[in-house]
Amino acid sequence: MDEEVKDVVEESNKRERSLNILFLGDVHCGKSTVVRAVMPVNDLINRRRINGSVQSTIRSNIERTHLFYLGDSDYIDEEGLIATKKENLELVIHDHPAIKKYRPLDDIISKLPILDVIVFILLPVKTEFQASFKDVECILECLRIAQMFETPNLIVAVNEMGSEEIDWNKNYYEGAKSFFDQSLPNNKFTLINNCMWIPISGLTRCNIDRPIKPEVCNWYEGPTLMELFESINLPEEDEQESLRMLVLYTESKTNLNVCVKIHSGRIKNKETIMVMPYKITAQIKSIYSINNQSLESAKAGNVVILGFKEVLTTDYIHKGCILCDTIDQCPTFRTFLADVKFISESNVVPFFFAGGNWKMHLHTMEEECVVKRILKVRKTKDGEIKNTKFARRGEYIRCIISTKRIIAAEKYSVMKRLGKFILRNMDSTAAEGIIFKYKPILEGVQ
Repeated sequence: MDEEVKDVVEESNKRERSLNILFLGDVHCGKSTVVRAVMPVNDLINRRRINGSVQSTIRSNIERTHLFYLGDSDYIDEEGLIATKKENLELVIHDHPAIKKYRPLDDIISKLPILDVIVFILLPVKTEFQASFKDVECILECLRIAQMFETPNLIVAVNEMGSEEIDWNKNYYEGAKSFFDQSLPNNKFTLINNCMWIPISGLTRCNIDRPIKPEVCNWYEGPTLMELFESINLPEEDEQESLRMLVLYTESKTNLNVCVKIHSGRIKNKETIMVMPYKITAQIKSIYSINNQSLESAKAGNVVILGFKEVLTTDYIHKGCILCDTIDQCPTFRTFLADVKFISESNVVPFFFAGGNWKMHLHTMEEECVVKRILKVRKTKDGEIKNTKFARRGEYIRCIISTKRIIAAEKYSVMKRLGKFILRNMDSTAAEGIIFKYKPILEGVQ
């Protein structure tokens, strides 16, 4: 093995696990400014857009950092994926346009199961905060769903604290916390267990990667935003588990490049994998980090870009697919037994009953499904079985669900994030559930 290949192998083995971050915020909260401040803006940045041909490069005399960028604009269908590296920490930022009522939450929901932390950005000035925080229901819905998918960390960043009007006044910071708390009277920040607050200034990058000087702010002595990222303890991923990779995005030019989050296991270059639920085999041609670094292998927790030798199309590999080992394959099925909790707060869907049609979100997949049969209904999780065929809000159901198409997933007891789902109807989250058992399908999708 020559020295260049040795360096690539050693570097791939040193790679830390990626920290997957989603920035959320209402309009005019400065979300894009904060995202740019998190990135080393003076470094070399390589920009690529999946749905277009925009490519630009910014050069400087400082260290080089690459940016993989899929868009952050006012269009509903554009998504973002940004990567930056700070020492041994790789931040993968799943960017998204500002939350608005007319924008469907489906794109955000597909990101939630793969996240390690959510950064929610709000403004400190009470009058502007009220004006720009008009879509509190949408934001509350995102945080509630994040809790259902067991997103472990939430950072609430109060932006624009360094403006001339506010000048790091603690009253504005506490006012924002109080106002947000009053906007969510039934949750009290228990949406995600580990919730951290931090004041920042996106324009000056103060308290993002630069600590606040005592003469500027004498009441905050906590960490910067980047230090918070570094302090987050990620669960240990077992590289010996079955290989499971979630498809995030695809890019088709001369060859098909697929961006994946490695949920478990380890992947090597030139390895043959299987695309589920289609049961199509394909050999990996190349592995690249989001920062365009060539790798010989990647482990659980990493976000990487795979190139394939075979002529695959996005019809057979797309978001919602799972890539796995050819021997230890991911199960595929259409009908499964589920334990569901009905949590609907909408009067449009007051009951959960057999025959109901739902939109199911499972890992990065979105699929239509129908409740075939209700087997048990309980008022509490371990309560007595009710003699009824429908459920009310807050009740627990064991039921049989059938999807429109064959899907790839796991039982919740085997892999939690690949067996947890939510059901939505009329743009409202109505139920959360787990896959208990399934009826396997041996053949792939025809």
